[in-house]
Amino acid sequence: MKRIASIAVLLTLTIGLYAQERDSRLKNTIDIGIGPTLSAANIDEFDGKKAFATGTSLSYRYTRHFGEHWGVFAQADVARNKVFEKPFFKRLESIEGGRYTYSAFNTGKAAPFSSYLGAFVGAQYIIDKGGFSLRPRAGIGIAEYNSRRYRYYKWDVYSSGITPEAVMSFPQDNDEETETIGMGIIVPAVKAGIQAKWYVTDILHLGVDVELTGFAASTERFTETWRTTMREPGSSSVIIGILTLGTAENYLKQEKISTSVIKHVLPPVGSIRFSIGWNL
Repeated sequence: MKRIASIAVLLTLTIGLYAQERDSRLKNTIDIGIGPTLSAANIDEFDGKKAFATGTSLSYRYTRHFGEHWGVFAQADVARNKVFEKPFFKRLESIEGGRYTYSAFNTGKAAPFSSYLGAFVGAQYIIDKGGFSLRPRAGIGIAEYNSRRYRYYKWDVYSSGITPEAVMSFPQDNDEETETIGMGIIVPAVKAGIQAKWYVTDILHLGVDVELTGFAASTERFTETWRTTMREPGSSSVIIGILTLGTAENYLKQEKISTSVIKHVLPPVGSIRFSIGWNL
């Protein structure tokens, strides 16, 4: 994360130093934005099927105008998308045809998510009309990408057994306690977007940004399925029947049933940000 932040600062300074050699009438612009995101999260347990994840994004962008219609920008942004439990298992149930019921494997750690921190440079086209401005842009850069997956229990509705199977997912080349893909992998990234801007004064402006960020990389994950056994009463928890089914404290992994390796394509992230900015 520190590496990406350092690169973003370096990109801003580089453009700024170059801009000082240009006509002083050409202004610098800074925009800071925040808003919701949507990611077509690629869930391993869906065998490549998509499930939407929502979250929040923050951005900082420095733009230098060269002439009436063109500019270059340096941008740093961060986004975090959470995969919610209820729609995850509803989707899983529909794929499996209602054969299984599910509950999350309670590891006591944070809920599943995907996130990135990126630094980008690119070009922007400027269309001004009175106090309004429309600015499409595109850029390339690098991003640090992280992801965590659900681990869950599944019960066969046609079986009389009361112990479920445990399904666990973790990165290839790491052990099952690792919760992130590649411990934060650095990947090439591209960005395209458009900003609608309204000038409150000659200096201050408000805007709405729509962006799509893509990642030119993929990685692989192991998915293991284990047969479980119930803990003995009086061990680390008290078993009181169906009310406690689905908590990690009630079951122990006993026997590995299957292992599969699934390629995980890093999903694109769409965002809508509401921004405030000013001319320098």
